[in-house]
Amino acid sequence: MSFIGIDISGDEALKDKMGKFAAELEGDGVESANDYILNVERQYAPSHKGEPFAWQSDAQRRAAFAKMREQGGPPYSRTQTLARGWHTLGSGKSQIVVNEVPYAKFVKDPPIPGHAQREWKSIAQDMKEKAGRILDKFLEGVRKARNSSGL
Repeated sequence: MSFIGIDISGDEALKDKMGKFAAELEGDGVESANDYILNVERQYAPSHKGEPFAWQSDAQRRAAFAKMREQGGPPYSRTQTLARGWHTLGSGKSQIVVNEVPYAKFVKDPPIPGHAQREWKSIAQDMKEKAGRILDKFLEGVRKARNSSGL
């Protein structure tokens, strides 16, 4: 089984904030930020139905079509399997966001050229573009936990 994962504990902006709050509050912040990340990663790129796919090589194209023939032909519509594959593992500060769909790494980590051409963004791109909002969600989670605990 393969999976791709996102662990926000290495983010520099979050590292600056971590340690300034009680561990329990930081855990709530991480969970809040991860809920936001789930929503970001579940978004599909715009459809490019009918446009040619940019294969890396003729061998790649042949292998993909051979596999599709084995499985009954190419899919005719988006199944949302990739979006449904995103979930969290663990809790608190050690919680991470993962996707265990076997082909997720080809679409998101980083996308192969054919998918990148069709506007799929890598996880790193998503995290960079949404870094400010992720930090806001972390702080929002800490605030909510602090208010509900009466601290």
